[in-house]
Amino acid sequence: MVRGILEHSEISLRHKSPKLDSSLDLIIRTKSVSQVKNAFPSFFKKFFKKKNVSYLVLVAIACAIIQRQKITIDDLLLDLQDWTATATSHVSSDVSGSTSTNPQYRPFPSIGIFVAADAHGQEIYDKNLRSIQCYGKRHGYDVLLVNDLNATQVTSTRHRIIDLTVQPTHDSRSSCSDLHSFSFQRQCVATRILPHYDFLLVLDADVGVVNANVTVESILLRAAKHGDGNPLTSPATANAQIPHVILEERFHTGEIMAATFILQSTPFAQEFLNRWVGFYDTLPAPQFVAPNRYVNKFYHNKRDNPSLNMAFVETLAEIVRNKQNDRKQAVLSEDIKTYQPMIEDCHQLWKQSIGSRKYMSYLQCINNATITIVQEGKQHQTTSEKEVMFPLYLFRRGHSGLGRDIQTCDGRVSPLDVFIHNLKELSSIVQHTAGFYKETPRCEDNKHLSDWQAPVASDRWRSMEDMKALMKTSACLAKATKIGECWPDCNITNIS
Repeated sequence: MVRGILEHSEISLRHKSPKLDSSLDLIIRTKSVSQVKNAFPSFFKKFFKKKNVSYLVLVAIACAIIQRQKITIDDLLLDLQDWTATATSHVSSDVSGSTSTNPQYRPFPSIGIFVAADAHGQEIYDKNLRSIQCYGKRHGYDVLLVNDLNATQVTSTRHRIIDLTVQPTHDSRSSCSDLHSFSFQRQCVATRILPHYDFLLVLDADVGVVNANVTVESILLRAAKHGDGNPLTSPATANAQIPHVILEERFHTGEIMAATFILQSTPFAQEFLNRWVGFYDTLPAPQFVAPNRYVNKFYHNKRDNPSLNMAFVETLAEIVRNKQNDRKQAVLSEDIKTYQPMIEDCHQLWKQSIGSRKYMSYLQCINNATITIVQEGKQHQTTSEKEVMFPLYLFRRGHSGLGRDIQTCDGRVSPLDVFIHNLKELSSIVQHTAGFYKETPRCEDNKHLSDWQAPVASDRWRSMEDMKALMKTSACLAKATKIGECWPDCNITNIS
């Protein structure tokens, strides 16, 4: 019956007016029952009389995707199963990895995972990329593996075709091809992909899956303004509570990582990406001497990580100032004078950070500025850190599961680790990476897809209690910080 409805609807849709076409496009973005009913009630009456409204929403979205994305009906039947599960299930996911009885449940309608890797990268990171594709397949996420950042379009694992030439509304850069840096170009391409999803998880190719039980949704919920890992009342409520940009600190340095981050499809997230990419145009000399190559690996000021750190602290300062302004705080002018010199000091250190020692001074400056801004924001707003930072959020070291570096903690992982970073065979870390996966990740058997797990070697696993103990040792490269005293419950102000 479903197939018949879809086939009939597809033929009918192709002869409908542009107004109906735009309405369907709107439904893809909003998934709103009321807008479906208001957009084309006569259409429903004619073809789907007496059907359940929530079911009609699914069919309408399905028809729109058939028309606009050229998806086959067989492909779409799988999507309909996912959406139906979303409408009838609940999720409960925590750091121990427990999930709902239906792993296809998605409280947020559209989640994409974007990984950029050229042909050579796809070869050397084959196991990582396979693990990400299987993880996406298990949970119904759309995976985009892009091997050419200069391409005009990309096709996802769920057959979504994305035109990379379309300039987003909030993006002043007309093209990404003028960025002669793989990392900055990837961030630019992310601005083109983001409008097609509700949330976009961006991963480096040297990131692999660890705990496939934990969903992206559970990470979003833990970052939510009032999040504790439990589902919110509805997708609409959830989206309003989820930060628009979710980042994590690198475990052993405190650097805000460019390797893994999550974006919500909002103007704020687009503008944050634009600010980050915009630093490419003002990077201090020396310039790039060849595509994707740096003059010297020690020129930290030329990398995308330090640019991200600067974009973060500038944005955080603006968020806190704007909230104080909204509350008409008398101390606003004082805070502007306080924050700006602090940020300028960090900017000067960034320019000078050619060697590792100066770069660490820059990172300490960013960390001090972050703590100061958040503390003063809490003082003036008498609220939580999440409220102060919203719509930005920073997970402290090793707290999100998005990608702790594998060389920390002797290559051991806990149930909190959803992904692991630096999973590559470099001579300096090969003792930690060799044999991490006991076999190549595979998921061709759809019958057991709901139980798919990354084939992490059993000797790599540690319980949460064992990992807490390990965190307090030099094995985790965290001895110089206070992380061992508070992990996994550290906040912004109790790690320096």
